[in-house]
Amino acid sequence: LKISCFFVLFILTLTSATIAKSAFLLMTSAIGSAGHNVTICNDKIPEGSTNRIRILPQHVVKWVFIIESLHAAGIGILVFRIFPNIDAVTAAMLTNSLCLILCILSLLSRKPKRLTMLLIFFDLGCIVAQSTDFWAWPALNHSLYPYSWTVPVSLLLISLAWWPNFVHPQSMFPPIRALANFAITLNETRSKTYVFVSVWKCLIYLLAILLFIPTRLPFEQLVQSDPFGEKIITISAYNMNQTQLNKFYDRMKETESYPYYGLYLSFSYAIMHAQQF
Repeated sequence: LKISCFFVLFILTLTSATIAKSAFLLMTSAIGSAGHNVTICNDKIPEGSTNRIRILPQHVVKWVFIIESLHAAGIGILVFRIFPNIDAVTAAMLTNSLCLILCILSLLSRKPKRLTMLLIFFDLGCIVAQSTDFWAWPALNHSLYPYSWTVPVSLLLISLAWWPNFVHPQSMFPPIRALANFAITLNETRSKTYVFVSVWKCLIYLLAILLFIPTRLPFEQLVQSDPFGEKIITISAYNMNQTQLNKFYDRMKETESYPYYGLYLSFSYAIMHAQQF
C-alpha cells in the first residue's frame, strides 16, 4: 500500500509539474507573439493553403533579502525579457539548466568516504551538462544571439535561491562548512523573514513586468478590466486562386444567419481581394 501511495504521488507530481511548465511556456510564447503575424492551421479559411493571424499588442535578514532579490531578478529577466522572444522548445531547454551553482556546491560539499571519487565524477558530469545552456545554446541557437550575456546571468541568479540545501557541515572545505552552519541559522528564522521577503519578491516581479512587457503589449492592455474577454481578430488566407476565392465567397453567403456576419464578411472580402492581387 505504501509503495502504491508513493507511485501515485510520483505520477501526480510529475503530471502537475508538466502541465504547469507547459502552461507557463504557452503564456510566455503568447506574450512574444503580440504584434506579429502568426501562421495557424487553415481550419478558419480552409480554401487558403496558409492562414495567418495578427495578435494585437493590447544580516540573516539582509542575506535572505539579497539572495531572494537576485533570484527574483533572474526570474523576471528570464520570464519577461527572454522567454517571450524565443520559441517554447528553447525556453523548455533553458529551464533544465537552473542548477549550475547547486551542482558546484554539491561537489564541494562531498564528505571524505569510499565512494567520494565516484560521486565527484558524477558531479563533474552534472556541472558540464548544466553549463551547456551558458555556452552551447547561445552559440548554436540563432534566437539566443541577442541574449548571449542575459541568459547566463539570469540562470545564475535563479540558481542561487536553493543553496542552503546543497551545503554540508561535514564538507572537506572549511568555507562550505561555514556556509552550512549559516544555512542552519537561516532556517531558524525563515518563517518570519519570508513574511516580508515574499512581498518584496512580488514587487520585483511587478517591476520586471513594467520594464519588459510594454515592449510587447501596451500598458493599457496589460491592465485592462477584462483581459480574458472576447477579442476581434483578423485571419488572412494566402496562396489562393480564383476557384478557392469563389468557394470562400459561397461559404460566406451560407453564414448570413451567423452573429457578427456583416463585420466578418466585410473583413473577409477585403482580405481576399487584397491577397488575390
